[in-house]
Amino acid sequence: MTEATGSLLPPPAAAPKKTNPWVIAIVVILIVCCGCFGVIGLLVGFGEPIMQALGLSALLPVQMVLL
Repeated sequence: MTEATGSLLPPPAAAPKKTNPWVIAIVVILIVCCGCFGVIGLLVGFGEPIMQALGLSALLPVQMVLL
């Protein structure tokens, strides 16, 4: 049992990288915009049957004016 003398200590662990808050904000905005475009697309494609199924037939002229 011999003990090594003068051995080097392991290097300290690197600090974890922090995520830039701008990256998070841009990703959130991108996801919200894609969701809005998806909902608008679904309303354009299936708006009339959805409105009739919900019993909102009186609002169909308003939808036609908006879209």
